[in-house]
Amino acid sequence: IEALPGKKFIFTNGDRPHAERTAAALGISEHFEDIFDIVSADLVPKPDRATYDKFLGHTGISPARAAMFEDLPKNLSVPHHLGMCTTLIIPSGSREVFEETWDMEGEPYPHVDFVTEDLTGFLKAVLGAVS
Repeated sequence: IEALPGKKFIFTNGDRPHAERTAAALGISEHFEDIFDIVSADLVPKPDRATYDKFLGHTGISPARAAMFEDLPKNLSVPHHLGMCTTLIIPSGSREVFEETWDMEGEPYPHVDFVTEDLTGFLKAVLGAVS
């Protein structure tokens, strides 16, 4: 995450304290500019388009120059339509569980550009390709 160019934000349907605790537990807090949480979104969760519009207004991100990483495919539809590169992250060893839920029905998803079970490996491959 540190090696990715540009500003990075946490965009969550959870609250800021939860996101802060999670990022701290993962040791990645220092890599993010800010957290846009459910309170910042006026309690309107992703995938509502208005929430993404508020996020973009708050952060100043240009969708055409941005990427969105998400663990639910339904939350990648709006970012894709806005012009972001979208990546679905499926935790390693859980693909079978996801395939049995409604969140994975209808795969493949035209609004998902990439799918990975290994975010670190994926990011290394992407960064290696642009070096």
